[in-house]
Amino acid sequence: MFLKPGGGLGFDRIDGAVQAADYVSDHSHPVTYVPRPVEPTGDADDHWTTWLTSDQRAVSIRRDVLTFTSDV
Repeated sequence: MFLKPGGGLGFDRIDGAVQAADYVSDHSHPVTYVPRPVEPTGDADDHWTTWLTSDQRAVSIRRDVLTFTSDV
């Protein structure tokens, strides 16, 4: 996957000048991976094992989160 201008994702490399996407991290308000309240881990319903594939669109409105999307 390649990052595309305008917050897109694609399988084709984009030729041209390298572009940057900037954000300022807000350390006083960290981005959580899963909705609160965060439960202890280690049981059969351990949501931390799948946090990368879970739906994290809820935090995409934050100014300190970069979001890239595909056409699918």
